[in-house]
Amino acid sequence: MTKPLVETVSSVAQLEHLSEEWEQLASELSAGPFSMPAVAVPWWKHLGRGHLLVVVVRDGSGRLVGLAPLHERRIGGLEIVRWLGHGMGTVGQLLVRPGSSEVAEQVWAHLATSRRRVLQLVEYRYGGAGLDALRRSTAWTSHIELRDACPYIDLTGRATATDLLAEPGRRKLRQNMARVDRQLAELAEPLTIEVHTTPAAIEAVIADVTAIHDAAEAAHPRLHFLSEPYRDFTLDVLRGASRRGQLVAVVLRLGDRPVAFHVAIVTGRVASAWLARYDPVAADVAPGHVMLRAVVDWAAGLGLDGVDLQLGDDPYKLRWSSGTYDTLGVTAAQPSVLPMARSALATVDVLRRVRARARNR
Repeated sequence: MTKPLVETVSSVAQLEHLSEEWEQLASELSAGPFSMPAVAVPWWKHLGRGHLLVVVVRDGSGRLVGLAPLHERRIGGLEIVRWLGHGMGTVGQLLVRPGSSEVAEQVWAHLATSRRRVLQLVEYRYGGAGLDALRRSTAWTSHIELRDACPYIDLTGRATATDLLAEPGRRKLRQNMARVDRQLAELAEPLTIEVHTTPAAIEAVIADVTAIHDAAEAAHPRLHFLSEPYRDFTLDVLRGASRRGQLVAVVLRLGDRPVAFHVAIVTGRVASAWLARYDPVAADVAPGHVMLRAVVDWAAGLGLDGVDLQLGDDPYKLRWSSGTYDTLGVTAAQPSVLPMARSALATVDVLRRVRARARNR
């Protein structure tokens, strides 16, 4: 049997050459947004620092069987390996083709070439490929902690959001949506719901989406994806994913005023929530519920398997969800380095939060 080939991709040109195969593998696994090139590559181009460290594994026939979307930065004398998209709510995983169980071991062994190298993989999807192999590896000592929860809506056998709402156990959600619909019917100005998927339609609503984001940030500063330094990255994703037919943007208008938006990205059989904000003037019309109902309708109409609501177990997400999956914080290094690495990374995280609070003020 021919030995699998493991190599490191370290340039954007190589990544772009790989993107079609990468996209196919991510789609087969219904991986999250940052595990697909339409999001990961723009992030690296516009926001990445350090150097690329994407590990690629091919079988004897040259077929792509594994990919680890990573980059590396030097911090305090350590070589910190992270997901592409680190720090932006990224839920990552190794992409391993089914039936290629040895791939994860090959990835971790390939990365274990420097004593100063530290894996900081946050958020790592619980149950994602590679975790068991990392625990068993003699080259790494790992520390794993529970981090967050991601609600998930199972759409199997459902053709519309109405089918989902009709299920036993969703009585409170049905009552809530009935109340929302009564409120919408009584508005002085009509609330309209737009669903955009084509490149031309996405281009046409960028200004509206930016205005909504501006209003949301003015009231509740978080992270403005459509201001500098994030705007070029966000526009690249919106345009690229819409060209590939992988994006839906729901926009709400109160009269003529755009007041809320929700963007989801499709990988394989799953639509993943990516970005959603609303203008405070729309707070009384339950924009989260209204937009989510529209996304569920759209995804169910396409016959998708589900909607991944990504990080955060907000009450409105949980009411729609069929369940949740957890995310983990994974830190791994050589045994003698791990305590120092965890301390250094904790300090970096504190400084990052302080800077974020100062920026928001």
